[in-house]
Amino acid sequence: DPHLRARGAIVRLRHPRHGERLTPGAPWRFGTAPDVRYAAWSPGLGEHNEEVICGLLGHGPDELARWIEERVVW
Repeated sequence: DPHLRARGAIVRLRHPRHGERLTPGAPWRFGTAPDVRYAAWSPGLGEHNEEVICGLLGHGPDELARWIEERVVW
């Protein structure tokens, strides 16, 4: 719908595996604030597991590998 696209309700983003896609945009507008900018598609399932589990939480890579194998995390 041209109206929804003009209002930013539908935006076009490039997905790393599926190419360019239409996706819902942010539904809010704040008076004089600039429009929302979309830098990238949301992360894939488990894309940041190593960074979060090993980096931020301090678990080892062996634990992460075991948890992936046991399907505790994806």
